[in-house]
Amino acid sequence: MSAIPPPHVAQAAAIVDGWLREVENRQLTAEEIRKLSPAEKLDYSRKFNQAGMPAWQDPRTMK
Repeated sequence: MSAIPPPHVAQAAAIVDGWLREVENRQLTAEEIRKLSPAEKLDYSRKFNQAGMPAWQDPRTMK
């Protein structure tokens, strides 16, 4: 078995990889953001907008 994939397989993998990178880095619209759960909003803000993150609070001190 060869360690190098056939050219058509490598080309297909490059296309899929490019598409996945594009989808991962797509910014959501305001409507899509409104539909996110609080946890998803936090993950999204961590990914794209560090300034909009809520301040960290120690869960042991929260009541």
